[in-house]
Amino acid sequence: LQRLLEGISKLTYPSEVEERVHLTKRIFEKISDTTSNDECLYWTEMLDVGKPLRPLAASFKSESELKEGLRSLRNITLAVLLLINIMWIVLLYTLQFPELQKFNLPTKAFELLFLAVYALIVSVQFCAMILHRGVTLIHYLARVDSGTEDE
Repeated sequence: LQRLLEGISKLTYPSEVEERVHLTKRIFEKISDTTSNDECLYWTEMLDVGKPLRPLAASFKSESELKEGLRSLRNITLAVLLLINIMWIVLLYTLQFPELQKFNLPTKAFELLFLAVYALIVSVQFCAMILHRGVTLIHYLARVDSGTEDE
């Protein structure tokens, strides 16, 4: 009776994370139940037969060398981006000084160039977003249950 009371006192409601984990497990079980054995067999054979699908261990000399290479790539990329931003800021501040007006520099041309580049970047980003939304919609519609039963 004492153990039963201790067990009851330790019972708690599941947290939000535990509920999500449980829901995800149920979804995966449902998916694995609906996945045909032929499909599972196909992918298992592809992994066994198709060696190019697996990464080559020799392509990574060692984990430490890989980490070091990634660190150096990150540092070089950040340094280049920092230099480009500094040069851009210096150019903008240089063009804003009134002393430069006596040299007749075409500041309006630079402003127009900046505006054109910015508009191009925003329009490309907008088109990419629309394309991504369309592809996502197609994927969603492909996974929605149509309600018809296979015969």
